Amino acid sequence: MALEQDVPRSFTTSQRKFMLFCACLVVLGAVALGWSLTRYPPLPPRHPLPPDTGMAQVEASGVLRVAMDASYPPFAVAAADGSVHGFDVDLARAIAGQLGATAQLLNISEDSLSDALIAGQADVIISEQRPDPRLGLAYSIPYYNAGQVLLVAADNGQITGLTDLHDQTVGVELGSDADDWLRRQPASTVRVKHYDAVGGAIADLEAGAIAAVITDAPNAADFMQRGATIRIAGPALTQDPYVVAAAPQNLSLIRAVNRALTALQADGTLPAMLAKDV
Repeated sequence: MALEQDVPRSFTTSQRKFMLFCACLVVLGAVALGWSLTRYPPLPPRHPLPPDTGMAQVEASGVLRVAMDASYPPFAVAAADGSVHGFDVDLARAIAGQLGATAQLLNISEDSLSDALIAGQADVIISEQRPDPRLGLAYSIPYYNAGQVLLVAADNGQITGLTDLHDQTVGVELGSDADDWLRRQPASTVRVKHYDAVGGAIADLEAGAIAAVITDAPNAADFMQRGATIRIAGPALTQDPYVVAAAPQNLSLIRAVNRALTALQADGTLPAMLAKDV
């Protein structure tokens, strides 16, 4: 008698629907995974930082290599002979002195300052540097506030702040941080006049056409250094700290810089430099 052979049975309609449903889920899952990897790519692996050689390097060489962009008066300006001068230069030399070293100044374009640290060409940056977590550098305590300030005529001793300018005209550069800040002051009762450049506002202030100007502290310092008959009225309106930066691993150097800045503030050296240069 011939043996009966097993004959595959056809899937029922419900089974076919279930299998199709499962296949669709697999396809949709693969598509979703691919989209998520495209939209949120995996982070690169974190490599351990190099050893902290910051302060050891300065102590061994007796030199603090300071990178700066000498194109921002009154902080750092390059002369025709290649020498640089300004507040950042004086600060670099004062910090180096506190560390028992001499300052070697490296005039580098702003875009390359961070690269100079990472490549080991410089020990620190002193160049209107703001703390920026995106750069991944190590930062000191602040040494200068570059925030917005209120400028009035030098012979105007009555104005101490915006509250003294009720219904008077204040000049700002259109689209500047000063303009943005003033727009966000809900209780401000001043009239605002916009200028294409802050220099026009300063000229009108000196001529008596407006009562005050708001601009950042470095701009104010630059105009006063060039002889503008203006003064800063009251404390800074906003905070915008300048700091010293070092490579992320060189925390020993940042700690030493912090001690130096604290000592320079305590003995009056830092305020005197600011008064002279800025």
